[in-house]
Amino acid sequence: MSWSARSQNTPLPMWRARVSSIGRSEYSSVWDSASDAVSGPGQTDRVTASHNVARHAHADLAWVQSMGGPLIVIPVSALGQWGGCTGNGVIVGGTDVPDDYDRACDVEGWAGIVEIGTAGSGLVLADEPATTCYLPEQNVFLRWLAADSDAELLEAAKAVMEDPATDWEDCGVWETDGAAVLLDSAVAGADLAVQYPDQEGLPEQAQVSVPAGRWSVRAFHKTGDLPWVGIVQLLPACTVSAV
Repeated sequence: MSWSARSQNTPLPMWRARVSSIGRSEYSSVWDSASDAVSGPGQTDRVTASHNVARHAHADLAWVQSMGGPLIVIPVSALGQWGGCTGNGVIVGGTDVPDDYDRACDVEGWAGIVEIGTAGSGLVLADEPATTCYLPEQNVFLRWLAADSDAELLEAAKAVMEDPATDWEDCGVWETDGAAVLLDSAVAGADLAVQYPDQEGLPEQAQVSVPAGRWSVRAFHKTGDLPWVGIVQLLPACTVSAV
């Protein structure tokens, strides 16, 4: 289900879109009350457990969260062309012309590609607003679906990636000319250096040290028995058929 469809049933994308005009503290209660609508009853504590510093044994992991919409990975060279959520789009403005945030929300599956400007593209981490970090050695975006600690999450991810029976979803080919940034798709690239009005810091973001090239994207979400983990992995496009 795309995020545009989900926005008809939960206020999260609308509230996230207001990030440029209000502080995060004003809508934190909206996130708390709406978490069940996105993650399912009874999952709130585990899904948001990633925000508890005591649960992070690996201080080197840079986690990024959104306030309801999908995250996106954008090449540094294309950041200035990403407009994020505006008042002139479909979800917020009620128009028939989608803005960049609308296009990210329309991505189906666990990940997908959207065009940025005339030559760039972004990798959308879709399906749900899971807190995410990047593991450069594995070229993996690790998504915190439900776990008690990052150590537990990493172990679950390792098991998924080593299991030859893992049913990976093919999510297309993403091309980048070099390093990228992981951010909330509701935020315009030009606003990443702009403080929130309530002085609570900059928008959530993390550097992604990915080499330039064409990358085949595959994804998998492990649910069922806890912990739950999402994985979006980049593989050199020329070798994906051998995996």
